[in-house]
Amino acid sequence: MRIYFIITLCLFYLYSCGQSITIKEVEIINPIDNITLSGSLTLPKGPGPFPGVVLVAGTGKMDRDQTFEGHKFFKVLADYLAENGIASYRYDKRGVGKSSGDFKTATLKAFSSDAFEALKYLKSHSKISYAGFIGHSEGGKVAPMATLDNDVCDFLVLMAPPGLPADKSWPNMTETDLRARGIENEVIQKQIDIETQIWELVKTGDNIVETREMVKNLIRKNIDHYYYLKNTNKEDLEQRIEEDANWFVDSINFDEMQNYIDSKILSELNCPVFAITGDKDLFVVYPNEFEMVKILIKSNSEVESTFKVYPGLNHLFQNCETGLIEEVSKISETMDAEVMFDISEWIKNLK
Repeated sequence: MRIYFIITLCLFYLYSCGQSITIKEVEIINPIDNITLSGSLTLPKGPGPFPGVVLVAGTGKMDRDQTFEGHKFFKVLADYLAENGIASYRYDKRGVGKSSGDFKTATLKAFSSDAFEALKYLKSHSKISYAGFIGHSEGGKVAPMATLDNDVCDFLVLMAPPGLPADKSWPNMTETDLRARGIENEVIQKQIDIETQIWELVKTGDNIVETREMVKNLIRKNIDHYYYLKNTNKEDLEQRIEEDANWFVDSINFDEMQNYIDSKILSELNCPVFAITGDKDLFVVYPNEFEMVKILIKSNSEVESTFKVYPGLNHLFQNCETGLIEEVSKISETMDAEVMFDISEWIKNLK
């Protein structure tokens, strides 16, 4: 039944792609840091007004399409939404692609400020009726943060959102990933011990640039026991060390770190929420993270919330076998059709 449903959706999508949508290059100014965000506004066919979404990307130097392992996840999602009557704006992160600013000094607070300005722009557009965020992974932290202390956001769609604080979430991810690879307990424990030391640096740092250097030095010092850099070519080692250090440091928010130590931000939302995950997510590990997300959001009885778990889907909402990162580039689909259908229907049914 599920296969028939997906095939039907795909056929409908292929047919509807023949209809016209409008894609415009749009620059938005964030006056707080004088950042120019460069992005794509995708509008459905017709006069409108339409529901609108700002797409907020996950961890790392993500461009507007959230390009990863040969897939353009946000482009596929934006096109699907437009063909189903929903406008969207997606943008290069600050310091990435055509956007200005320094990615290396950006905290989560800075990213949430960018997202807030993008949503303000979208809501001011003459063809938009109501608008909210779709945040994926780290975007599931950034988007909720951008909703606090304002009434600009009309809804939130959280795709694979973290529920645990980062210093608990990442070791959990490491253990789950390595066990899925069949790695022995001793190797797993050594990797977790190194990451625990890294998190102590991250949590106590007060300068993002200096913390990044300390993390890189710690990885170098423990390189013989650092599983994820095993068998790395000598000429590539420094680049890989920097990339891994960035994964840790880019997850912090020096300005309001406490919000992410206890994840209380999810209990302070003030708009309807649709939170989803795949049961083969090895990055924001299911079910640990998602159960905490549910607890935190449901603790506020005034917020209308919907939750859904998709069998067989990975962190990027692709149908997969193992959920390991190596699979992503080998999977032909970019995003499961049922997921995109559910998101679009939920948004359209709000008003």
